[in-house]
Amino acid sequence: MTATRRASYALFAVVLAGTAALGLGPALLACLCSFMFLDLSCRALIRAGLPEFAARAVSVGTLAAAIAACATT
Repeated sequence: MTATRRASYALFAVVLAGTAALGLGPALLACLCSFMFLDLSCRALIRAGLPEFAARAVSVGTLAAAIAACATT
């Protein structure tokens, strides 16, 4: 196992332990879902032909609108 891989596993263990110790499970899950939404929508928009900057802007705007819609209900 390379040093980089060991460091990656160690960092993951530290983040996991910190999340459990501080009770941040729901926040971590929300962050992971938001990242997945941004990544998938940005990649799809780039494949559809949008420039990278425009795809990122549309992805962030869509996520912000979705969060705002969820916050008002």
